Amino acid sequence: LMERRNIIVCGANHEVIGSMVQLLKDHGQKATAAHDEIEFLVNALKNPPDMVLIDVLLPKLMAHEVIAALRAFSRFSRLKILAYTHFTEKELTNVDAVEQLKMGKNKCIEAGATAYIGRFSKVTFIETMREY
Repeated sequence: LMERRNIIVCGANHEVIGSMVQLLKDHGQKATAAHDEIEFLVNALKNPPDMVLIDVLLPKLMAHEVIAALRAFSRFSRLKILAYTHFTEKELTNVDAVEQLKMGKNKCIEAGATAYIGRFSKVTFIETMREY
């Protein structure tokens, strides 16, 4: 992350979002958290971001629906939208959860996500973000 960007992080897990926002800020980015889909869309429309990070498995709306809603606005046609997950080791062994994740990931890409960056890890997060 070389140039300073305005980034919104959306997801339901407060701890994960807090970590992402803090890591981004530590690396000179302007990062804000949105703990639900409505807050996220309101923030994005009020203060258009350069990039968004969105949890594939949002609790209320589907992540792909949020992505499709953003893509419906011409000003967001070139926005970098990165989908992620925060699965625990235990969830990764749950076949149904993994299937749900795969479906969610594919739907996010179909809806217009720039990329799926995988499972959030404090160790690899900033390295992964450098690509975008």
